[in-house]
Amino acid sequence: MEYCKENGCIVLYIPRATNLVNSITPYVYDLRTQIYSQPTFAYQTLQRMLTVNRPTLDALELLTALVLEKQTVPAGTTLSALINIALKDKLKASCMMILETLLKELGEQTKYPVLVAVDEFQGLYNKTMYRDPHFNTIAPYHLSMPRLLMEYASSQPSFTKDAYPRRSERFRHVSCAS
Repeated sequence: MEYCKENGCIVLYIPRATNLVNSITPYVYDLRTQIYSQPTFAYQTLQRMLTVNRPTLDALELLTALVLEKQTVPAGTTLSALINIALKDKLKASCMMILETLLKELGEQTKYPVLVAVDEFQGLYNKTMYRDPHFNTIAPYHLSMPRLLMEYASSQPSFTKDAYPRRSERFRHVSCAS
């Protein structure tokens, strides 16, 4: 990861994926997506993204306007400014939508390769400790963060300039050079 970061990649790092399914943070049902949103994890992920990638995120702009519950973020806003909007949201209500938008924007840009690194990824396929209102176990793909990571890991959606290897190629040298 350090090599990729030093060579111009945008790095998204999830240090312990099992924490996404072990019920250590709040979750809420999102009627818009019909899955359980994990705003605290989205907030923490955005914080890490900004800390690690600020210079590159300052250089990239939002291609289309983003309509949030309380405001509209205009096209042309830098991606770092977009993240700061989420980080200022005390209720963290906009964090998941902003994270999804950020990844979509990173997927469409062609200037920087994107590396998504997830430790303990296999933990996303285990039963979760999260429960619905009827006390039934919530499947990992019904939680926003595991679902988002599983979608990108399966290349649906994918990054235009992808820095990590395709799943069809079991082992491959990862090059972050442009």
